[in-house]
Amino acid sequence: NGDSTFCIFESADGNVRAYTYAEFDAAAAKVAGGLIELGIKRGDPVIVQLPNSAEFLLSWFALAAIGAVMVPVHTGHTTREIEYVARKAQAVAAITRGESASVVDDAVAGRLSSDRIVVVGEAATKFTEFASLSSAAAYAPVGAVKADDLMQIVFTSGTTAEPKGVLLTHANAIRSGEQIARSLYLTPSDRAITSLPLFHVNAQSSTLLAALSVGASCVFLE
Repeated sequence: NGDSTFCIFESADGNVRAYTYAEFDAAAAKVAGGLIELGIKRGDPVIVQLPNSAEFLLSWFALAAIGAVMVPVHTGHTTREIEYVARKAQAVAAITRGESASVVDDAVAGRLSSDRIVVVGEAATKFTEFASLSSAAAYAPVGAVKADDLMQIVFTSGTTAEPKGVLLTHANAIRSGEQIARSLYLTPSDRAITSLPLFHVNAQSSTLLAALSVGASCVFLE
């Protein structure tokens, strides 16, 4: 469905960005190439701490393409909370916003070098700019990722104890999207919208993966 609209993002200040399936595929392949140049490889856990945005989704799909593992983090997490997730997940890099870069840098001090912190928007020179990832050669995955490979580590809220990392595979993601799409009788002409955060499984499964599984469109509010 290359010419069909895949995803639309509306920022808090009303800016809208849209991608067709073909446009998003090409953009994600570029980011994947940039992550490889940064040294990210198959099986590497990478923290993604971003609001609903094109960069969040591009990071997720680019990491998935090279067989790396996304570790989504709440945008309101403190230094201590990020340090806990980074340590438990054994993260090798992080992708975040400019306003959160110093918090993430403090959280991973001694664990990650500052150039392994990728920042969306303006960033100090010691960090890597997200925009620079797209200047790399596009990565074309060729059967490298298997259905039961780890795709994501989602941490629970930690209601009764410290948060626990839940291991989700590529097959888990596909299954969750298909199940919801069938339950809602979604079709390619449908459009799903959410204001829930992409670092949570509700927005991931009920909106993104459900729409993706039938070739529909999805809309994300920041």
